[in-house]
Amino acid sequence: MLDCAGTNTWAQQPRKWSAAAVGTDGAGRVLFIHCRSPYSMHDFVDMLRALPLDLKRLMYVEGGPEASLYVAVDGKDVVSQFGSFETGFREMDDNKEFWPLPNVIGFAPKAAK
Repeated sequence: MLDCAGTNTWAQQPRKWSAAAVGTDGAGRVLFIHCRSPYSMHDFVDMLRALPLDLKRLMYVEGGPEASLYVAVDGKDVVSQFGSFETGFREMDDNKEFWPLPNVIGFAPKAAK
């Protein structure tokens, strides 16, 4: 979505969808990004670049109703978001549950030594 030179790699198109992305900022922190509202990915990238995130790289991980972000800390749900809209596939915004996920990124803190 955003290459190492900071260039938006998505061409403009009429299709829009919910999206999930993973990126890094100038300090090397990992950013997990979710947007339920449908946008063309070109516009979505430009909107993220306009925020004060110091976004350096960005990778698309999923779109439409499958675009999900779930965070749990100490067994408690902190963030629970899922996509809904996708042009030409599911043109409505009424999804109220997670769909089966084609890809999952998971992590946990290192165990103490």
